[in-house]
Amino acid sequence: DLWSRRCDLEPAFAGLDGSVPHVVLAHNPRTIEKLDGRRCDLIDEDDQRLTECGLEAYGVLERTVQRLIDVEGLDIPLDDATWMCWSATQGLVVLEEKIGMINELRGGDPVSTSELMRRFTAMLVAGMRNVSAAR
Repeated sequence: DLWSRRCDLEPAFAGLDGSVPHVVLAHNPRTIEKLDGRRCDLIDEDDQRLTECGLEAYGVLERTVQRLIDVEGLDIPLDDATWMCWSATQGLVVLEEKIGMINELRGGDPVSTSELMRRFTAMLVAGMRNVSAAR
């Protein structure tokens, strides 16, 4: 999608029947500008199925953080650690395009989303270790 600077709707819409509803999932609402008249049907963001998917994804994150706490023997609150990781991930989703632009303006080489996540995760884990050690 546009946050990742990849918005290739041709393969996504290839072979779709125009008489059935179409759902486009994108992190950037400006993706709608790229639809060029293609059908895109509305989804209510309060839809219970979306809420359930979000809770399931949060559960995966929380279980992962719990495993990290257990393996590392960290003395930190699970909720705080999970919320920090969630905030960092959501922040990257929202700010990735701007991070890329700042990096480009500074003459840096392009950095992939997965590389940014690797770097952020390393810093988050190091921070959790430091907080635990200071308790």
